[in-house]
Amino acid sequence: MMGVRRAGCLVVIAVVLSAACGFRAFAEESGVLSIRPVSRLIQADPGSVVTIVAAIENHSAEVVDVDVSPELPRSWSAFFGDERVRLAPGETDILPISAVIPKNAQSGSYEIPVHARYACPRTGHHQSSTVVFTVAVSKVRSIRVALVNAPDYVVDTTYTVSFLLSNQGNVVEDLRLSVRDIQGVYMKLNPDRICLEPGASVPIDVHVTLNAAPGRVLDHTVLIKAESGDLMSNSASTSARVKVLPQKLSDSDAYHQFPLKIQLSAGALGISDRAHLKVAGAGPLLHEGKDRLRFDLSDTGGIVEYRAPGVRLLLGDGKFSLSPLTEWQAKAQGIGVEIGRRGSGLVLYTHDGAGSPRLGLRAYTASSSGSSLSFQLLTQVEPTMNILTVKGGHKTPGVEIDFEYGMLANGSGSGAQALRASGRAKLGPVEAVLAVQNTDR
Repeated sequence: MMGVRRAGCLVVIAVVLSAACGFRAFAEESGVLSIRPVSRLIQADPGSVVTIVAAIENHSAEVVDVDVSPELPRSWSAFFGDERVRLAPGETDILPISAVIPKNAQSGSYEIPVHARYACPRTGHHQSSTVVFTVAVSKVRSIRVALVNAPDYVVDTTYTVSFLLSNQGNVVEDLRLSVRDIQGVYMKLNPDRICLEPGASVPIDVHVTLNAAPGRVLDHTVLIKAESGDLMSNSASTSARVKVLPQKLSDSDAYHQFPLKIQLSAGALGISDRAHLKVAGAGPLLHEGKDRLRFDLSDTGGIVEYRAPGVRLLLGDGKFSLSPLTEWQAKAQGIGVEIGRRGSGLVLYTHDGAGSPRLGLRAYTASSSGSSLSFQLLTQVEPTMNILTVKGGHKTPGVEIDFEYGMLANGSGSGAQALRASGRAKLGPVEAVLAVQNTDR
């Protein structure tokens, strides 16, 4: 009999607890609390801030603490984390929850569960409930075609032009590609139809074949167009222009290989007449070569510049620069050398633009991990002056740190030095900046 009575007591206790709070996860409305959406369906644009609002009401005669937490889709971010709400007996609280929708979020409906957890005021048992909101992300359609690579000129009957097709919207695009020109030349697309996901890009190669080698210089224009086939048509286009040279150039067409301009002018100033001669040219030194030469010479001065992969040489009137702490775009007559490869390099120049010979040196390096370091020196003969600058920094997603040290010394034995350091951190819409600067004279 005692065993039977205990079982009966347990049944009675279980019934009482169930009536007080309910053992199951409470639905949108229970005997103690009710939670409901102010609006279940919200329309929003990608890249915007969406706010969902939940109403929570305490039906009990006790104070209840409720923990509310949203479950956002992947890559969405909330302005705040979990919220705790304290409700007095009979009190109703309106709780807004804001989140940032990514710019590349695909269009469609997203379900956002909001979980509410609380402890039953009478028994202390933890209960929970979930209300589901629906956010409908609007469609944004945007595609772009950009020119990636095209030869300046060719001496052949075939060549290739490369483009980049990008889907900058949030809708999957089924695109047809077409290409044409104004000379009726045969061209082949690879590929000619593409299904492009939002935020994705794909290279497009256009292979051009001429029927025969031209007898004169031909300005050939290739036009490419991408368009969707649905009722809401979406399209983008661009073009490339290539000079097709005959295999044997006449004297009149030779300037297409290395353009050369000669200008002769005469003018009267006061009682003296003077003629001015100017010769300018720019282009590759060899057919399909990467070495380029540029010159602009006149009777009053000029500049000669040579460029090759990783090398730049400058002679004459130019803009010589190191850093803002030393010199920036100083116009003068001088010699400059720049050698660089894979993020590291050396810059050296000398000029007399300030009335006294100056020598500048800069060595720099940068790594793929985001770190950089540079050393810069500027020295002047008269009056004697030396400026030393060391700069460095490191960048990671959301964090940026950099420092700069400068020291000035002159012939009189006096000088100055300065140190500056700064850090920047960004988390969602919040950005923090810290800068420290010290100057010693």
